[in-house]
Amino acid sequence: MKGRAVRILVTLLLGLVAAGAQAQSRNGVVTGRVRDAKTREPLPGVNVLLVGTPYGASTDLHGVYRIRGVPPGVYTLRALMIGYTPGRVEHVQVSPGDTIHVNFELQPSVVELSPVVVTADKSGTPIEESTTSVSVIGARELEQRAPLRLDKALEVVPGVFFVGNHVNIRACSGYSRGAGTRVLFLVDGVPTMAGDTGEINWDALPVMDIERIEVVKGAASALYGSNALGGVINVITRAPAGRHRTLFRFTAGVYDKPVYPEWRWTNRLLHYDRVDISHSQRLGPV
Repeated sequence: MKGRAVRILVTLLLGLVAAGAQAQSRNGVVTGRVRDAKTREPLPGVNVLLVGTPYGASTDLHGVYRIRGVPPGVYTLRALMIGYTPGRVEHVQVSPGDTIHVNFELQPSVVELSPVVVTADKSGTPIEESTTSVSVIGARELEQRAPLRLDKALEVVPGVFFVGNHVNIRACSGYSRGAGTRVLFLVDGVPTMAGDTGEINWDALPVMDIERIEVVKGAASALYGSNALGGVINVITRAPAGRHRTLFRFTAGVYDKPVYPEWRWTNRLLHYDRVDISHSQRLGPV
């Protein structure tokens, strides 16, 4: 009786193994190669996944991946790697026992790292290691917001406020027309103030020539003197390239009617227009 039970158990196990092997043979395989779209070189270490399933694989040194045991169905494949835009292929039909070839060509993308600031310590320091609160507006954010003047770009920085053309950081000073400000304004590390009024000329530098803006929120008198009692705004301009570069921007528009009738001093349609042209080129060391 005992031997009969053992034979029955062995028969069941063999049946289960055979059923599993048969089911596995009915599954499909998804394979292919992942390359760099620009250099056409194979990319090792790319994760290729079947979206919504636990199936996936990584590419080898030759950029080849192979996903085995994929049940029949329609899938979406994604290829992921740091430094590249994710690849995606939809409506991949996997039939029983078939081997499907799906190749990817990934486009390189910019990996944004923490910015390195120079204003807070007068040397290159990662922003997370700076001992002073610093905000940075990069060139990409300036392009997205497209401000007409520099002060309009600074209005989005937390803690920066304007009263007329007068700027203060974290309410460091009040409004003092013609008497300067306790916020030091720098262009590439050089103090810049209007000679006639002692105030900052926000219209002197085209926004499209700015690489980034660093705002130090706090007293920086130890590094920059008493003019930096309320903080520092350092505008860092774009470095000239080897080839010539010409930038052109034209803006125009009309003003809406004031909300209150008391503010309407004319019936004419008021308008504005502005043209910014910039040219730069590196000539040897100049």
